[in-house]
Amino acid sequence: MSCALLRDAMGRSGKAAIARFVMRSKEYLAEVLAGGDALVLETLFYADEIRDPHQETGDLPGRVDLSPCELQMASRLIDAMIGQRHPSDYRDTYTDRSTTSSKPRGTTKSSGPRAKRRPKRM
Repeated sequence: MSCALLRDAMGRSGKAAIARFVMRSKEYLAEVLAGGDALVLETLFYADEIRDPHQETGDLPGRVDLSPCELQMASRLIDAMIGQRHPSDYRDTYTDRSTTSSKPRGTTKSSGPRAKRRPKRM
């Protein structure tokens, strides 16, 4: 009940809260905001974690003069890519690849030495 009250009040006000929490022995900075039927926690960066891209790489393009036609074409491309997205549309392919590459070919997560059943001894 109290979380629902906080969520609804934050949603109506359009405001968010700043929080700190510890996970895996590291302190994180986060924003808590109302999101649908839940309170949403989004991690943020501390000031010392933000790097200046101009100091990291010297060949950034900077401001470029673009024609109205180029901007219109880019806007159309962006609009064509907009659609409903669901969390199930995305997979952690990095983890999938790393767990697959560390196993012998032809095995699955449930196969391998640990998955084999030993015959019962009578």
